[in-house]
Amino acid sequence: MKHWSELLLEKFRNPEALRNFAIYLGIACIGVASNLITATILRRSFSVNFGSSIVLGYLAGMVIGFFLTKAFAFNARNSGNATREAIKFFMVSMVALTVTWFFSELTLRGINSWFLRFPNTQSLIEALVMETSNNFSDLCGFKISFAFIDRQLFANLGGIGFGFFANFFGHKYFTFKSTGLFNRYFVKSKPVS
Repeated sequence: MKHWSELLLEKFRNPEALRNFAIYLGIACIGVASNLITATILRRSFSVNFGSSIVLGYLAGMVIGFFLTKAFAFNARNSGNATREAIKFFMVSMVALTVTWFFSELTLRGINSWFLRFPNTQSLIEALVMETSNNFSDLCGFKISFAFIDRQLFANLGGIGFGFFANFFGHKYFTFKSTGLFNRYFVKSKPVS
């Protein structure tokens, strides 16, 4: 019996599967950017706690992700099943949101534990961020700050990384595939006359 990694590599030898993955990866990057920007703004400007900012940022990225994924990935642009796909997309996204939130919280705890053990690391990272900001400011000719780069941003990225795979496989094999599940549970059967 083949290992799951061998099966995955075989699947990606198919040019269509590789193309879908590459397109999905590009769309995911846009979703990740909107997720991170939303979560960071909520934490820094509105004092929203870390866990809540993860959820709200994820929801913002999810809305953008649905429309882009529907239009460009998995050949689902003209499927005629937008309502069904939206419901299934939401279901998969809620699982991926749970994965993202859990691993973001876990990553933040790991990062905080690291900084408790090695407190000098914090000042080194802050100095690196400050130096990078200054170098970019000098290069561009105007003030640029990378002060938004902090523990929570890295923890959020860690969680998003795990959530990416839950999303990809869920959307590929459930959301944009006709499984018959939607019809069994959500479509009322017509009465027989």
